[in-house]
Amino acid sequence: VTGAVGLHVWAAISLYNGARNARPQSYEMKRTVAANYASITMRYGGVAIFLFIAYHLAPFTWGWLGHFTRGLAYENLVHGFQNPFNVIFYLVAVSALGFHLFHGTWSMFQTLGFNNRKYDSTLRGLAWALGILIPLGFSVVPLAVLFGFVN
Repeated sequence: VTGAVGLHVWAAISLYNGARNARPQSYEMKRTVAANYASITMRYGGVAIFLFIAYHLAPFTWGWLGHFTRGLAYENLVHGFQNPFNVIFYLVAVSALGFHLFHGTWSMFQTLGFNNRKYDSTLRGLAWALGILIPLGFSVVPLAVLFGFVN
């Protein structure tokens, strides 16, 4: 997993540098290309997700923040998500993950050449489904702890 994240970060930085080097000066006219929120925030969302992963591992795995007892993962999780700030931060982060997944999935389909008039709505629907369902799944645990369903 660490290698995949490292390769993903390396690819993102390489793409950014390649785009910047291809056109070092800005355009004189404003762009009129249709872009959605997910595509505009892709770069910043990636940085936010990377920081979130570090924040997530700090209290639950490394024991650097908050209450931590080695070997008691369940208790560490419950204690961490009883704090509303942690839950809000987590929900914002998984929302950023949702946008990132939507745009990344949609871009993957385009890059691989699967996007055409026949499959456009199906592929976009699949990208939206991943962008919504995965963050919703990740949101269940912190909300369950915060609202007392898990203690």
